[in-house]
Amino acid sequence: MTDQHELHLERGTEVAWKLSGPGAGKYALVNEYLGYLADRNYSPRTLRAYGYDLLAFCRWLGSVDLDLQSVTTETVLDFMRYCRQTPIAGRPANVVSMTGKRLDQYSATTINHRLAALTGLFTFRTLREPDLGNPIPSGREARRVSAEERNGLLGHLVRPKRRSALRLREPRRLPRSLDRRETADLLSSLRTWRDRSLAGLMLLSGSRSGELLTLDVTDVDMGARWVRVMGKGAKERRVPLDIEVAGLIQTYLLTERPESTSTRLFLVAKGPHRGQPLTAAGLRTIFRYHRRKSGVLAGHPHALRHTFGTAMAEAGVDLAVMQALLGHAHVDTTARYIHLAPTHVKAEFDADRKLTAALAESPYRLAADALLVQRACGLRIGELLDLELDCVHEIPGQGSWLKVPLGKLNSERMVPLDEEVLTLVDRITAIRSPGRPMVHPRTGAPADFLFTHHGKRLSQNAVREELNRSAQTAGLGHITPHQLRHTYATALINAGVSLQALMALLGHVSTQMSLRYAHLFDHTVRTEYERALDLAKSHIGPLPTTGPQLPITDVTGAQWKDTPAIKSRLAGGYCLRAPAQGSCPYANICEHCPSFHTDSTHLGVLAAQRIDAQDLAADAEQRGWIDEADRHRKLVARLDALIAQTETA
Repeated sequence: MTDQHELHLERGTEVAWKLSGPGAGKYALVNEYLGYLADRNYSPRTLRAYGYDLLAFCRWLGSVDLDLQSVTTETVLDFMRYCRQTPIAGRPANVVSMTGKRLDQYSATTINHRLAALTGLFTFRTLREPDLGNPIPSGREARRVSAEERNGLLGHLVRPKRRSALRLREPRRLPRSLDRRETADLLSSLRTWRDRSLAGLMLLSGSRSGELLTLDVTDVDMGARWVRVMGKGAKERRVPLDIEVAGLIQTYLLTERPESTSTRLFLVAKGPHRGQPLTAAGLRTIFRYHRRKSGVLAGHPHALRHTFGTAMAEAGVDLAVMQALLGHAHVDTTARYIHLAPTHVKAEFDADRKLTAALAESPYRLAADALLVQRACGLRIGELLDLELDCVHEIPGQGSWLKVPLGKLNSERMVPLDEEVLTLVDRITAIRSPGRPMVHPRTGAPADFLFTHHGKRLSQNAVREELNRSAQTAGLGHITPHQLRHTYATALINAGVSLQALMALLGHVSTQMSLRYAHLFDHTVRTEYERALDLAKSHIGPLPTTGPQLPITDVTGAQWKDTPAIKSRLAGGYCLRAPAQGSCPYANICEHCPSFHTDSTHLGVLAAQRIDAQDLAADAEQRGWIDEADRHRKLVARLDALIAQTETA
């Protein structure tokens, strides 16, 4: 029998990873599945992880003389038992972790990853050949979410709990962050500006190591202090850039980054691969060396990200903002950091659920249920109270929808409903006071309104009074009904809802109305980040010094106008950028602005700036930077006009 360990995973041409070696033909289904994942735009790292999990299964099948066609549920159970009981080759059995777990065995997480890969493989086979069936049992049908998860705003959007008959129970660990001393020891061992920049972005922007390795130089906006990050699942986000970290990156670009055709920000600094993009293996090697050197054995790259998340939670940053900063797809992942934060932070996190609980326990059921409907559907208060008895519509194949009547902008819309809101509407129908149809104030036609009490319609004042009473019961401040609509919209933006869908759900007729929520969210991220940054730095500690203001002059010994950098002459100084960064979009923006004014007292400054700008134009033309030379000439022309106007005046 062929040695199954000759079967291996290797990089492919058409697919990033594929099974190869003796006997690989028997497992063609695996390679077809990896190709299917590649077609669905899964990242190469994900394909590699799936490939190794499936490689382990194929090797085990070969050892027991089975093939993929003969796999049954019992076969999968045997494989799961094998993974649990078989020691890992090369690991001594007498070594245990701090929790007492033997380190020569596969963890529950590793086994569950393998089972998930098998589930995907055989689901793919079932899609192509339905008659073969799936050997992976689906387990009991899972509810969308548990009862306690459904409370609060957008409770129906919470990630469903994964349930399967083939899953091992995993320990629920909290993120492991570094304390102030460990952070200082690890940072002090870093000697290059590149490594300090990497650590700074993880510590004060919360970036993943994989995200940093794919950063381009142009992804870092020094002027606006934002970093454009491509996260998991090819989801792009913007995170604020701390001024100290910006200084580290700028120093690295000016003094250490090798000349290269690569656009990546972080490159290999020495050796045969100098100038090539830094790889994940290279980053692990860097941190492995510095962990040993500093004695901080927990100083893994992801621990720096956890340190950022913990510091933000301790500073009281809003959970939605933390989710945006960290790039989590689901807020329950972000909520793990809340358990590491002080009690008052967790209390703020629970405020929304407290308000929901207060409304649920209110004796004034009609008004309280009306507010719960508003929270779940994002209605204006006028639209809420104009709902009619037949407002719920069942659309075949599309579920239940709430028909929102003509409102503020004289437009109707439909909002999707989940089972919880349907139950809520049924309860309102049962407790409302039946009676004769009333005249609709907008159309004049008779209408059966949903919210009626003793022959009268529920008033806006009654709804506001109930909201104030419930907010007081929950220990919150003053809240208006329209804030519930804004919260609904902002939460949808946080969840990644498209602008078109947001416009439809809110009943907006202009994109500018819906875009306000996106701008509000972006502004909220920046405001919350800057507010918490000082507190976070007190937890993290200071970053390594950024060195002199113009380190390139120390390295080259040249005058600033002669340095091989992108240069800009400003009225009060000058700016240096690495050639890879290109010219700054904000350079000399004030001089070209029509709002810029000067007088005779500034003629000397303008004249000196003009002389330097002429020199920079000549320097750029000599280096072959034609666009850069044109930029300086435009500044010279603008300064000539300003000087002439001032002398004439």
